[in-house]
Order: sequence, then C-alpha cells, then structure tokens
Amino acid sequence: MPVLLSRWYLILLFIFAFTVGGGVASGQEKKVVNREYKLKASLLFKLSRFIKYSPSKKLPKNRLIMGVLGDSPMTGELRKIAAILARKKKRMTVLHFKKVQDIKPCHMLFIARNRWDLLGAVKNLGVAGKVKGKRVSGTVLVGDTRGFAGSRKGCMINFFIHENKINFEINIDAERRAGVKISSKVLRLAVAKIVRD
Repeated sequence: MPVLLSRWYLILLFIFAFTVGGGVASGQEKKVVNREYKLKASLLFKLSRFIKYSPSKKLPKNRLIMGVLGDSPMTGELRKIAAILARKKKRMTVLHFKKVQDIKPCHMLFIARNRWDLLGAVKNLGVAGKVKGKRVSGTVLVGDTRGFAGSRKGCMINFFIHENKINFEINIDAERRAGVKISSKVLRLAVAKIVRD
C-alpha cells in the first residue's frame, strides 16, 4: 500500500521541515502550539506512507483512516491535510473520538495528552485479524508524551521535542504486536529513536 520514497527525500524532509520555534513569549504560545501540531500532523501523515498495515476486513485498502482520541489540535491539522488530499483525488478520513467506546477501526490512532489514562483500555480493543497465526491489533497507536513508547505502554510512535526539533520514538516490539511493518528507511533516520518494551 505505501509508496516508498527515496532516503534522501526523507532525510531532507525531516531536517528541514520539523523544527519548532525556540523560546516563546506567553502571547505567542498558541501560535507555537499550533505550529507544533501542524508539523506533527504533517510528519504523521508522511510516516503513514512508510507503514505496511496488517490486512483487515474492517479497514479499506484505498483510504487511510486516521483517528484522534481526546481533544487535541491534531484533529484539525489532520483534517486540513485530508482536505488538501481530497482536492488531489487522494483519500484520507479523520475521525475524532471522545471516549474509548466510540473508537472505530482505523489505521492510526493518535491519543491526546489528556487521554493517556485510557491507554490500557485502547490496547484491549478488538483485534483486526491474524498475521503468521498470531492475533494482532492492526492499529498504530501514536502519542506525544515522552517515554510513552517504552515500558510496554503500547504506543508505537511517540513524538517529542528535543533541541527545538520534533523527534519520534518507535517501539519495535509494539510494531510487531500490532502486525504492521515500518520501513527500515524511517528507522534509520537521525530523528527516530528506537525503543523496546
């Protein structure tokens, strides 16, 4: 499903595009937060193209389904990307969920900072199918709270800011459990930190 892009394109993209402003005066804080989530949404969409998702009858093959659990600027930023893609005849749907019971099948689920208390319940959601005889969730769990990709917390991709740049952790054990495969091109990037349970 994903179209793999050249390694150089990826390197330039991550170095050039995902820098967050330095010191912030209180009046500018909202602008910086909006810029931060605009960059995170763009990065998340670009990462989605380098993931091979597990086969599922619940998810369409020709449309990317992105979900957001809880209130976060990520919802609006992802919807802006979906609108741009729609004009280019590409398909992406963004779903917003207030509570765990509302969650529908999606390829990627971003969990807002104020909803990390629900991570255990999210991890126990329905199973997408089997890969090599093992039951898998099929959903890539994403967050932006440092450290949430490790210690068996279940998050596969986790954004964090280091030296005013957006970096991300990838938990390869969570990747295996979900039955998805992240391209080795992403794993080799300098802004990617590999963690395990």
